[in-house]
Amino acid sequence: MLSSLSLMLFGPDMKTKEVRFDGDLYLVVPDHPSFEWPAPSVLRFPSCCGPEKWNNKFYVFDNVYGLRISPACFVHDVMWDLAEPTWGDFHYSNSIFLHNLLSIINSRSESSVLRFMRRHRAYKYYEAIDIFGAKYFWELKKENPDS
Repeated sequence: MLSSLSLMLFGPDMKTKEVRFDGDLYLVVPDHPSFEWPAPSVLRFPSCCGPEKWNNKFYVFDNVYGLRISPACFVHDVMWDLAEPTWGDFHYSNSIFLHNLLSIINSRSESSVLRFMRRHRAYKYYEAIDIFGAKYFWELKKENPDS
């Protein structure tokens, strides 16, 4: 679980809260009336990773060395939808994505070697989203200015 200090996660325009996802796994999710948790789509569909506009399954995988990370991807997508069109909300959503990735990895990795490899991949995934995802974030905000 997160410390009480880190529970006070507030982006520039977005509030979040920590929720139990499964057993000892806790994720940070948007604290917003339109966000339902646990989300039925995460429970029913195996893949939530990558932008819809790509034929993205070649580029973006929904697992890290065999560990399913779709819940983190789903929360990240929702956070982008709810985010204000600001750089602060963009980076904050990406930081929560990394936090949730690491929570899944730390909670679900059976060995220290797998945990190390998965954490390394999670940081690379986060860096790619924070660098290359800006284009897609701003396109989303232009298409849906009220989101």
